[in-house]
Amino acid sequence: AKIELPFQPIWVDGTLEADMRQALEGCEAIIHLAAYGVNPNFDSWHEAFRWNVSASINLWSQAKQVGVKRFIIAGSCSEYGRSAERYKYLPCNAPLEPIGAYAASKAAATLADEGIDVEVIDLRTLRPLDTETILESVRKTSKAMVVHEDTKAGGIGGEIAAVIAEEAFEDLDAPIKRVAGPEVPAMPFSPLLEAEFMPSAEKIAAAMRELAAY
Repeated sequence: AKIELPFQPIWVDGTLEADMRQALEGCEAIIHLAAYGVNPNFDSWHEAFRWNVSASINLWSQAKQVGVKRFIIAGSCSEYGRSAERYKYLPCNAPLEPIGAYAASKAAATLADEGIDVEVIDLRTLRPLDTETILESVRKTSKAMVVHEDTKAGGIGGEIAAVIAEEAFEDLDAPIKRVAGPEVPAMPFSPLLEAEFMPSAEKIAAAMRELAAY
């Protein structure tokens, strides 16, 4: 099913247990994007149920109270967020703790500590594709790296790379680099194998160094 978006969505950050009713007033639909990454190991099934079920129901209940008619939940949780409090720049070997930074942003922060400036674009949609922002970044940096959570062959990263090659080839001073999952039939079910499949901050940072050194 598709929900038509006649205007840009409003992004609301907050915890699932917070009172979000004021922020949700006037909304027609909510897309709840859970935090990025692999699910954490909860201390008990009660804690897992609390965050994966009860807290989402609490948000849904608040949305219903203020007249929201559509509610969609998407995503999984957690990454490195809390470990960031102990670092000026978040290194690749920081412990996995709920929740926060995207792997690409974490890798960029790591490289900033090495004197390499990285611009990260987080594409909100693929249709329509924000071609203008992509090309603006390529023309400013003269380099491009595409990170996506899929196998490299047949993935959306190839389409983005093709757009860059067609529209900004002469602005590049290095080949377009792609970081994706390994060529396996499907995303593994096991959390450990899922973490191995996903483009981690370590893999992204290594690719960024190669691209910067080209």
